Amino acid sequence: MSNERTPLITSGVCGLAVTSAVCGGGANAASDSSHGAPSKDPRQLNTFFGVMVPTILSMFSIILFLRTGFVVGHAGLLQGLLMLAVAYTIISLTILSICAISTNGAIQGGGAYYMISRSLGPEFGGSIGLMFFLAKVCACGEYVLGLVEAILDVFGSDPESPVSVGARVLPQGYWYTVLYSSVILVLCLIVCLVGAHIYSRTAFAILLLITVSLLSIFVSSVVVKRQDFRHHPPAIRQPDRPLQHQLHRI
Repeated sequence: MSNERTPLITSGVCGLAVTSAVCGGGANAASDSSHGAPSKDPRQLNTFFGVMVPTILSMFSIILFLRTGFVVGHAGLLQGLLMLAVAYTIISLTILSICAISTNGAIQGGGAYYMISRSLGPEFGGSIGLMFFLAKVCACGEYVLGLVEAILDVFGSDPESPVSVGARVLPQGYWYTVLYSSVILVLCLIVCLVGAHIYSRTAFAILLLITVSLLSIFVSSVVVKRQDFRHHPPAIRQPDRPLQHQLHRI
């Protein structure tokens, strides 16, 4: 008998009896036989730390801070808005698909991949999960490189000067960038290995930093006074006398 935990697609691998446990049939049978026994809630995070914080962090990515001005400066305001419109259209279609899946049955723990694989079956879940994994890997590398770029912009020393000035104490270079990125990846690995609780605390700390950085944009526009910058062009070297004579003859 089908219930709210039955997969939406019952053909293919999910239609076989040997894979009923994989697609959720075994879990349904076990729950029907022991419905009177109290079940332990596997969720370790609440709605705020498990849903809202990761969603907000995914919205305010490194692209928003480092490449928005670059895109507007090179492509223009109208083309920049067109890029945002195309991106929001793609995201809206994805959100509508996820909403259609999540509202047609009971949602358990495990994230988007677990929900898709248990709702549509392992055929769709495997293909979507592979793309989801590759997207996460590329996004992780992008965020790490963006973080290293932001750190070096503030604390990186001048490569042409052998002496560090002020807070610019970090040496720059290709292999130094690889070193800093590797250290950050090791820290991310440690956070993932420890568990969900340390991940929620780390994500909340990053959310606080992003909130402070966003507030500083509005505060600096009021607190910081207007400054006048004067550009002094370099002196133009006068050509030599023989060259002047040749130019005059030409």
